[in-house]
Amino acid sequence: MAFEIQDYYDLVRLLYQHPEWQEELRNILISKDIRELPQLVRELTEAHKRSEARLSGVEERLTRLEQAVAELTEAHKRSEARLSAVETRLDRVEIRLDRVETRLDRVEQKVDRLGEELGGLKATIGSSLEDEASSMLEFVMRQKGYRLLSEAVLVRLNGEVDAALKAVSPEGEPVSVVMESKARLGARDVIRWSQRMRS
Repeated sequence: MAFEIQDYYDLVRLLYQHPEWQEELRNILISKDIRELPQLVRELTEAHKRSEARLSGVEERLTRLEQAVAELTEAHKRSEARLSAVETRLDRVEIRLDRVETRLDRVEQKVDRLGEELGGLKATIGSSLEDEASSMLEFVMRQKGYRLLSEAVLVRLNGEVDAALKAVSPEGEPVSVVMESKARLGARDVIRWSQRMRS
């Protein structure tokens, strides 16, 4: 399933609502090694102070220091690789968001044209906007290769007049189609309507 713009906004909203999830997300994005880095640095500092105070065991302590630094270096390299992967994913999300915006612009333009055509059709035929929407829905579905199982019927959802019908897709799958008729339509209207239909 594709990660869409609404999924991103839902994730951000949930993170603000649940601060405890933010810590969990940090634990996923930042390795345990990096989170433990301050403690390891403090331990190294204490080991260094003890080695200055005592001459015996200097070699052994230096060996441990070198090993800890090597582990920190490896942990740092792993963290850099993980952060690079996160940046790559974020770049992909931005690209997808750009595509979604482009698609929404196209949808808005198409809907504007459809609204103009419906307005002209209403003036010519003298039928109601709802009747026009039902007829247009049936026409478009047939043009797309769907077999209609019934004529479009008018239904009211949230006080709005919509058209609905049942059909069979070109692949033979049964589908329910719902359309809301509007004289003018913007991208935000489409998103709100889609969310309402989903709920």
